[in-house]
Amino acid sequence: MNISHRQLKAFLLLAQQRNFSRAAEQLHIAQSGLSLMIRELEGQLGFRLFDRTTRQVTLTQFGAEFRAVAEQNVRRIEEIVEQVGRSAQRANTTLSVGAPPLTCSYLLPPVVAAFEQRHPGVRLTIVDTDLPSVSSMVRAGHLDVGLGMFIKAAPGLLRQPLFHFSLVAASAAPRFQLARSPRSWSALAGEPFINLPFDNPLQQLIDKNLALVGHEAPPRFVVNFIETQIGLAEAGRGIAILPSTAVPACRGRGIRLEPLGSPLVELEFYELRDRGRKLPPCADDFCDLLKRSIPRAVRGG
Repeated sequence: MNISHRQLKAFLLLAQQRNFSRAAEQLHIAQSGLSLMIRELEGQLGFRLFDRTTRQVTLTQFGAEFRAVAEQNVRRIEEIVEQVGRSAQRANTTLSVGAPPLTCSYLLPPVVAAFEQRHPGVRLTIVDTDLPSVSSMVRAGHLDVGLGMFIKAAPGLLRQPLFHFSLVAASAAPRFQLARSPRSWSALAGEPFINLPFDNPLQQLIDKNLALVGHEAPPRFVVNFIETQIGLAEAGRGIAILPSTAVPACRGRGIRLEPLGSPLVELEFYELRDRGRKLPPCADDFCDLLKRSIPRAVRGG
């Protein structure tokens, strides 16, 4: 016996329509083709499925019993096909995420682990690069999602804030400490600083706030990376003003971190996408996981 899914579908549609002409039209075949298909099915089963008259088609007793079996089998086959299709779609899904090295090193690893547990079939790519490259790669279609602070809005790009962060002052200490009480900007005036380059947007914001409290001395060091700031601060070479997203990078080191207040400076960490590109739903899940993970990473909870 070699009953096909197509034969079962034709049988069920004819049982529903009770008319060869209407059923054949919905199947997009000739009426003679449908009649032949039903005769072949009846021949394989060994019993008649329908009583035919010039006016209508009705199920025989055996046809009515077979209908329930056919419906169950067709439904099961379609469920299997749908499940396999979803699995194949997941297997062919890719997601590329780009962010600066500090974010990739200390904030993304637990997010990547959680994401890959939830989406084992997705091929995830992490690109660690500088912030300007993140924006340009999203614009060029080389990245699905870009992450970072001070990402500027641009035509064709969708920029959405994921969470807020603040600034902390990092200095040497016997062991890692995260102070609860804020330190005022005015208390930093006259301290030796370990800065980022003057054209860095984060450094420009820091310099603006230091100027408001009268600090005008040149920095002791100017370095390109936040990781270098942290290392020099741990060595007692000065104070580094860092984004609070750098807290995980300081844990376990001889660093004291003090939140800065008076005034409190709050900034935003952004997700960047190409407005015209349709991304897989897992992209939203990745960003949601990041949004939930960052506060815990910064607080240490």
